Amino acid sequence: EILNALADGINGADIALGELINYLKNESEPYMAVFFGDHLPNLSTSDGNSIYTSLGVSSTNTTSEWKSDELYKMLQTDYVIWTNYEEEKAYPDSTVGATFFGLNILKRLGFNLTDYYIYLDSVEENLLFYRDRLFVDKDEECYSTVPDEEIDVMNNYKTAVRDIIYSDNEVFNINR
Repeated sequence: EILNALADGINGADIALGELINYLKNESEPYMAVFFGDHLPNLSTSDGNSIYTSLGVSSTNTTSEWKSDELYKMLQTDYVIWTNYEEEKAYPDSTVGATFFGLNILKRLGFNLTDYYIYLDSVEENLLFYRDRLFVDKDEECYSTVPDEEIDVMNNYKTAVRDIIYSDNEVFNINR
């Protein structure tokens, strides 16, 4: 049932994406369509395991027990960027952390960056991905905790994110 639901969902998304791209192909204004996901789908089985445990991708179906490299694998998805103004291979295949995905799109579009995105641009040289229980550096080395040499960078990053979410004005002095 789970695989059937996943297949139906993929089919529906594929049809919708095709319709959107077919519509956009007739547009003369420049456009960029971006499609991505932030984790793999849940594929639990009736015995309490998952397709991922059966395939050896994860050691257990309990996410809190995953090692950092398992968590990193489960958070990886492909993405599609479609434009009507760039060469087919204008953007190389690369791993981009979800935190920096928007930044990279804004830079690619040539937008002026806000202070937050300028800050993210400076952090990206140290970090690919961060969340609780997972720090991934630019070499795609996975850590369950922030490495000592990155603690100051991550503390500043957490303050910046808190500033944006709660308007603490510690970093960006934004009046809302």
